[in-house]
Amino acid sequence: MESHSNSLIPDAGTTIATIALLGALPRDRFVFKNDAGFDNLHQATYASALNSGLRPEFHVFPENAGEVSIFIKTIRKYVISYGVKFAIVSGGCLTARGCSSLDSGIVLNLSQLKCINLTTKGVEIGVGAKWGDVFLFLQHWTRACVGADDAGMGIGNGMSLDRGLSFMSPDGGLMCDNVRRCDVVMADGEVKRVHRSSFYALFDALRGGGNNFCIVTSILVRTFPHTQRIYGSTVKYDYKEFVRQISRLATVMEKEGRIKHADISMCFVCSNTSGRFGINYLKYNRQTEERTPPQVLEPFIPAGEQELGPEGLSDLIKGPDRTPGKRWAHMHTFVKPDFVLIRTGLDGFLNKANQLAQCEGSTYSYCLYPYDRDLVQNSYREDFSMNTAAMIMIVFRLEWKNGDDDDTILNEFRQVLEHIEHNARYRDVAVGFKNMSYSAHFQNPIASYSDAYKKTLRRMKKLYDPNNIFQRGVPGPWKLPTDDGTK
Repeated sequence: MESHSNSLIPDAGTTIATIALLGALPRDRFVFKNDAGFDNLHQATYASALNSGLRPEFHVFPENAGEVSIFIKTIRKYVISYGVKFAIVSGGCLTARGCSSLDSGIVLNLSQLKCINLTTKGVEIGVGAKWGDVFLFLQHWTRACVGADDAGMGIGNGMSLDRGLSFMSPDGGLMCDNVRRCDVVMADGEVKRVHRSSFYALFDALRGGGNNFCIVTSILVRTFPHTQRIYGSTVKYDYKEFVRQISRLATVMEKEGRIKHADISMCFVCSNTSGRFGINYLKYNRQTEERTPPQVLEPFIPAGEQELGPEGLSDLIKGPDRTPGKRWAHMHTFVKPDFVLIRTGLDGFLNKANQLAQCEGSTYSYCLYPYDRDLVQNSYREDFSMNTAAMIMIVFRLEWKNGDDDDTILNEFRQVLEHIEHNARYRDVAVGFKNMSYSAHFQNPIASYSDAYKKTLRRMKKLYDPNNIFQRGVPGPWKLPTDDGTK
C-alpha cells in the first residue's frame, strides 16, 4: 500500500495537482475562481448557498467517463502524498453543508455527463442530466420510468441510488429498485460496469454507500409504456384542515399500509412573505382523461377545493424555485404512522417557526412523505433498519436568505427534530432508517444501516479503495471510517 506523507501543506499540494491536471485534460474543462463567469457558474451549480458559499480553487468539467478516469488517475497520487482535497457534484441538489463543495480545493463537476439514450434494457442516463429532460425524452417514445417528481433535480443527487420516492413508486417501486446498472470510475481510475450479474456486492453497496468507493457516471433505469398523463394536482388549506389531513394519512397508512396507485405528500408552510397554509401534492397513476377523482384520493381533497384532473408530467413535476444564492436545508426522520406523534411534532415545529419568523427570506415547511408497506418490504429493508410496516418520513424543508442566520436556524430546528425522535422512541414508533438525500450535515445515514450492511460497505471500501482516496480526499459528511479509524 502506498504511504501517506504531509511533506507539503495542502495549498502547495493543490497547486502541484492543478499543474498535473492541466497537463492531463483539455484546458477548456477548467473554470478557475478568477475566471470571468466563475461566480455565476459556481452559484448555479448548487441548490443551496450552504454549498455555493464555499469557494474552491476551480471546477473541472469532464465530458465523459474516460475524462473522469483521467482526473482520478492524475489526482490520486496527490491525495495520498499531499492531502489534496476534491469535492464531487453532479445535480447539486443535496443541501447538507459541505456535501459537494469545499473551500480552497477542487470541484469535480459532473454536470456535463448528461447523455440520455433509450435501449432495450432501459434508459441510460448520465448523472449530469435532469429528471425533467429524461421524462421529456421518454415522452417521445410513450414511455416513462420511476424518477423524481422534480424536473430540476439531477440524476446524481443521491435519490436514484437511495431509497427515494417517485410519483411512480406506488406501482413501480422505490427509485433505487429500478436502477439496473451503474457505470462507475474506481479509486484507481478503472472504469467498471456494475450490475446484479457482475460485481454484485459493489452494486449492492452503491445503494446507500454514497461516494465512499467510486464515482457513478451513469445509470440504467427500467422503463415501461406510459402516456405521461397523470391524474392529480395540488390543493391548499388552513392549519385545522392540515391536522385533519394528518389524521387521515396516519389512519390509512396504519390500517391499509398503502394508498393504492396514488402518491400523496403534504406540507405545512410558514413563510414571512406568503403566510401559513397546508398543501397536498396528489398524483394518481391513471392514464385517462376522466376527471372524476379516484376514491383513494377523496379523503385528501378538502371540501370546496378545486377539482383535480388529468395533467401532463411537465405540469406536475416543476419542483421548487432554485434561484441561485438561496440558503436551503433539509433534515428528517422516519416514524410509524402515529397521529399523536406527527401532530405534536407539527406543533413543536410551528412554535420554532414563530420564534425564527424574523429571519429574512424565511420559509419553513413541515413535510410528510408516506412509504407504503409494499415498498418497504420489497427494498432490502433488513439492510436499512426499516420495518415491515408502512412508515412516514417527516422532513423539515428550510429556506432563508442570510448566512448570519445559518447556525441559529439549523441548530434550533435540529433541537425540534431531536425532540420528535425522542418522543418517537418513547411511543415505540421510531424507525431507525435515515435517507441520505434528505439528511442534514449532522445526521449520519450510514450509522442507521444494519450491522451486516455496514460490514459490506467496509469490505467494499477496503477492496476497492485501499488507499482511502474517497475517505481522505473527498471531504464532507456521511463517510466510512478509514482503516485506522479516522474519517
